[in-house]
Amino acid sequence: MTTNASAPWHATSYDRFLLDRLPDLLGRRMPLCGYQVVPDGENAYTITVAMRSDHGEVEAAYTQLPRPDAEGIFHYKGRRIVVLPTASSDDLESAEIRCAGEQLLAAIEARLGEAPRDLHWDEALIRAWLPLDAWIGEFLVRAGQRLDETNWLSAKTHLRRIQLPERSSVFMPGHYGRVCPIETPENPTIGRVLNVALGAGIVDGKLVIAETAPASGYGLAAHMTPFLEHDEPARSLMGVNMMRQWLTPPEPEPALVQTGFEPDDPSFWCGRSLLTAYVSWGIDTFEDAMVLSESAAAKLGYPSPLEPGDKLSNRHGAKGVVSRILPDAEMPRLADGTAVELVYDCMGLFSRMNFGQIREAVMGLLAHTRGAAEIVPPFQSPKEAGLRARLAKANLSEDGQTQLYAVLGTYPSPALPASGEGEAQSYPLTPLPLPASGGGEAQPSNPLTPLTRRSTAGWVYWGKLDHRAQDKFHAAVAPGKCQRQGALEYYALKRSGALEMIREQFNTRAAERMDASTLAERVASGPIAQASPP
Repeated sequence: MTTNASAPWHATSYDRFLLDRLPDLLGRRMPLCGYQVVPDGENAYTITVAMRSDHGEVEAAYTQLPRPDAEGIFHYKGRRIVVLPTASSDDLESAEIRCAGEQLLAAIEARLGEAPRDLHWDEALIRAWLPLDAWIGEFLVRAGQRLDETNWLSAKTHLRRIQLPERSSVFMPGHYGRVCPIETPENPTIGRVLNVALGAGIVDGKLVIAETAPASGYGLAAHMTPFLEHDEPARSLMGVNMMRQWLTPPEPEPALVQTGFEPDDPSFWCGRSLLTAYVSWGIDTFEDAMVLSESAAAKLGYPSPLEPGDKLSNRHGAKGVVSRILPDAEMPRLADGTAVELVYDCMGLFSRMNFGQIREAVMGLLAHTRGAAEIVPPFQSPKEAGLRARLAKANLSEDGQTQLYAVLGTYPSPALPASGEGEAQSYPLTPLPLPASGGGEAQPSNPLTPLTRRSTAGWVYWGKLDHRAQDKFHAAVAPGKCQRQGALEYYALKRSGALEMIREQFNTRAAERMDASTLAERVASGPIAQASPP
């Protein structure tokens, strides 16, 4: 299966404007006696209009007028621009949908006056009365949005969005089957910017349903999420939104677990299949922190090397910051010695209810064992009994879990608080020797020890987000360009007891200080003392 991700309504609407509605409007407002449209390059047209005058016909030609390409993208002043369709109301079953052509016609109609019959037309008067090139340019600047080209998916989904002028609720009955119930911004425009479902389209100003299969009511990005029905909707929202933020790798790598709806274009694939273990790994996996192996970091080293502080996500809304990059030899490993590439805290699953990633890990294990991708369309994922049967047939544990092993001295010792106040007490891990190959006595010299409990470990598709540590730190003196410090940063420093750091960041280095402009010069001259309280 492949997905038709096109949005033909952009070009269709503009062609109708260009060839039918604009000449009709000009004929009603001006003494139009001629109208011609000819291509002017790959993505532009020349419109020539002719007016009746006392001296016969007078012509004016408007060159290099932008026209959307077949995908619906305007190429204007070196930028790729898309004009989102707008709905007349949030009841999408009856709303009138205005695409680029209808919006531009309304903008010109509001400005174009009805010409008196006694005007003596010449080319200058035509251009003054009808500054078509200026009006179209102003419209694109006002109504157009720069195309999101972070990756293939971000560009395609941008072209399939619509805007609602207002909303009475986030999702209404008329939305079902017409727009994706999952994908919408995570900001105040939630429920006002929506994505046209793959089974729907804009035809003659209406958002109509063409297909009624359950999955057809979801958008393009949601179709790319295997085991979608096993994820809590809010997490699915994050998952599809973050897939659009994945950085494009130099070489695409298809996922081991696919939905079957992925397009033929290889540039769609922006992630990497990583052997992921769902297990707590000390403070390095606290909250949304995750541990990566050096091999995994190398796979994700684009366009610049992966480093702690960079952000990753998978297709199920699991996101996190890389806390530590460890040598492969220090990562937990499978029984055959294969080093895990990514460690994600299993406790994060229960608070976020996105268990689709666990099933992807198990299915990824099957795909890796079989040596071929597994296809899991949304709402068609195998049941538990089916998964268990397939695992058993592949000589794998039926519950999908496996025994992980750690190199002695690398497994984080659990730190439990002592009773009452005081320092925490550390309880070191007791090494458990592995049995010798072929049975028999244990091998005391073996450096590996089993983890206390069996864990889920399998291949999950992860992407590197456009949120990198190197882009978050700034050094500047001018206000507005510095590293911002707020209440969260203050309380984090206070809890850690870094009081001098608070004095430095919120006072000595504050951009609002009268002597801020000389700070760089003073630091270059040598150490400086903390400023007195403000």
